[in-house]
Amino acid sequence: MSDLIVTVRGTSESRIAPERATVRVAAETDGGDRAAVIADVNRAVEPLRASLADLRARGAVETWSNPRVSIWTERPWNDAGAQLEPVHHASLVLTAVFADLEAVSGWLDDVAAGPSVRIDGIDWHLTPTTARRLERETAAAAVSDAVERATAYASAIGRTQLEPLDVADAGLLSPAPEPAAERAALKSMMMDAAGSPGFAVTPADVVVTAAVDARFRAS
Repeated sequence: MSDLIVTVRGTSESRIAPERATVRVAAETDGGDRAAVIADVNRAVEPLRASLADLRARGAVETWSNPRVSIWTERPWNDAGAQLEPVHHASLVLTAVFADLEAVSGWLDDVAAGPSVRIDGIDWHLTPTTARRLERETAAAAVSDAVERATAYASAIGRTQLEPLDVADAGLLSPAPEPAAERAALKSMMMDAAGSPGFAVTPADVVVTAAVDARFRAS
């Protein structure tokens, strides 16, 4: 009885509570005087900066920054087709990484009270150390799943010995690339936090998935 080649795909999924929350908020103003608009957005964002600095000093916030500032002008038209005076807009976005997830809801309640503040959203994620560990563990579990599948196939055709030949990320043993969803991935769940003040923010689990292709010689 000649040897046979068994090719299988092993998969695994892990779920874990997030350890960090990246929160994005924006202060936005507009008006007819460009200098006044810029001054207004700076005044609107100052309490946000102060509160984040305080939270960082207390260890609730890991890092925060002002990664994006936008200033633009438009000339609107009225219903009669006449172009109106210029309207200037200014937007300043702040990003904060919270280590204390319980502090997120309270901070959003505070900042959402500002008339010029918009909550852009929240990304729930892990620390790099935990993410790497979980990715390794999930990938190893996917390999174990591949071995179990190959063993079941081999047993079904009366083969008792398996010799591993190839193990690779999903799609790398195939002639055509597999969809990206089949590859090992860390999925950081997102939530729109632009609700009304007082809304309880509930973290979503972080999901880690892995898929591998493997070939075995069955004898």
